Amino acid sequence: MYASISKWHESGLSQFSYCKQEQIATSTFSYWVRKHKREQLPSEVSKLPAKSFIPLELTKPEILPVWLVEISYPNGVYVRCAAGADVNMIKTLIGLSNV
Repeated sequence: MYASISKWHESGLSQFSYCKQEQIATSTFSYWVRKHKREQLPSEVSKLPAKSFIPLELTKPEILPVWLVEISYPNGVYVRCAAGADVNMIKTLIGLSNV
């Protein structure tokens, strides 16, 4: 079946088209393609250098807002406002813009 996988790669066809042309069950062919890929993976991993860590630059952690106000409606809608939120915006969000 591995010869068929090589032949399929060379054909440029999709798996479905190749299987239809060669009268192979798509599910069977897909199984062998996955199996072939899994068998190729260990050899590719062994080619990596032993120390293959990627250096990371850390930035300041994001400070999550502390909710000063949380309004929950019976329908499951929540309005959460962080400290320092504009009072007019809060009125608009909860429908008190006419107050």
